[in-house]
Formats: sequence, C-alpha cells, structure tokens
Amino acid sequence: MPSLHGGTRAVKLVPFVAGDGYGVNSMPEMLANVALFVPFGVCLGLIAPHARWWRAAAAAAAVSVGLEALQFALAVGSSDVTDVILNTTGAVLGWAVLGVARGGLRERTAPVLARVCTVATVLALAAGAVALARTCPLRTAARRADARPSAGR
Repeated sequence: MPSLHGGTRAVKLVPFVAGDGYGVNSMPEMLANVALFVPFGVCLGLIAPHARWWRAAAAAAAVSVGLEALQFALAVGSSDVTDVILNTTGAVLGWAVLGVARGGLRERTAPVLARVCTVATVLALAAGAVALARTCPLRTAARRADARPSAGR
C-alpha cells in the first residue's frame, strides 16, 4: 500500500521471516526491540507491584501493537509481529530485573529503579527522535528544495 511520501506500507504477520519485500530482522534490530522495552517492564512493576507478570506482558503487547499500528498509519518502515513479540519479551525481562533488584535493594528498589527508568526512557526517546528525524519526509523534501537552483542567481 503506498504511503503519503512515496514509500510503501507493509504488515509482516509471520514472525522472524522475510516478507512483503522486507528482509529478516537483523540481530541488532531485534536486540534493540528487546532492550527498549526492558525499562517499560520495570516501570510497570513499579507502578503495579502486586500485579502478575503476565499482566505486564499483556500491557506491553498492547502498547507494542499500538506502536506498530501508528508505524503503519505514518508509513514508517514495516509493521511487524516480530517487533511485538520482542517488545513483549523486553518488558517481561524488565519485570524480572525488577524482581532481582527487589531482592538486593529492598526498600531502595523503587527510587533507584525509577531513576534508572527515567534515564533509560529519555535516552530511548532521544534515539527514537534522531531516527525519526533521519527518515522524516519533510526533511527529505526540504533537502530537495535546497538542492534546486534558484531563479534569481
């Protein structure tokens, strides 16, 4: 399906394989999908300390599906069920990290991990903003406009 800026939209429904003209996910991309959702799982555990791990997994999957739908709507890359699986895995790992940290940090767990999650979230948002800025169709259009010779010179 064509997008507003000339690219194509794709939905990959079979995990971990190539499809719709997109190749298999690279290992760094897959690790990034896991790593970016670890702080989300920690935050969920801090917000709802008595909830079960599977509730964190369901919340992470719902957020990930929402992000993939937004990615499809904005025609940025491909929407991929692999990303949903890996993002959910990252959140569950974050939930597990919180459990381990609670054993070692005891009453200091919440303030220490809240700071760690804040820093990790800011870094993830900054990295996402940089990645989005590099692929933004408006930036590409502005470059094309700057490259055109002006009539008055």
